[in-house]
Amino acid sequence: MLSFIKSLSLPISSLIFARVLYAINWFNISSVFYLILIDFKEDVSMLGIITASFLIGIGIFQVPAGILAANYSPKKIAFSGIMILSLDSLLSGLATELFQMVILRFTVGVGMAFFFGPSVILISSYLGKGSDGLGIGILNSAHSLGGVIGLFGWILIAQVVGWRESLIISGILGVISGLFLSYGL
Repeated sequence: MLSFIKSLSLPISSLIFARVLYAINWFNISSVFYLILIDFKEDVSMLGIITASFLIGIGIFQVPAGILAANYSPKKIAFSGIMILSLDSLLSGLATELFQMVILRFTVGVGMAFFFGPSVILISSYLGKGSDGLGIGILNSAHSLGGVIGLFGWILIAQVVGWRESLIISGILGVISGLFLSYGL
């Protein structure tokens, strides 16, 4: 019961909220791919390039971000990561050509790499010794919730407001989660 009460604290809640928005900004682009394809008048290979650049950004920076978080301030690294990914998600909605989208999705991946490792360190430290599994479970659950919203909910938003606006909205929500994270931590 004590672990559950700790999991409702402001720092933990801010990490959960940020992780949900992290996942929305991860998955929402997949749900609007066909709208992007139509708008850019490109073929399907463009989507692979966008996805690959995103995954390369995460892959290259995941370990360095974890090392930085372990040696310096995980709070600052996590905040920087959520703000980078959120601002670049927002800017993805303003991209006018393929190359811009590829670069922006790469930096979204970099931001995600800089959020993930520090968030694990932070949630474990706020929950206390012996709660590592609970912390990882909470983060993974928040990621799954954000993934469902990003994949299935974001197409509905994009249908109403447009794919560009939907990415701008998710970026703004991510920035809000970053500000809440800064306050909560």
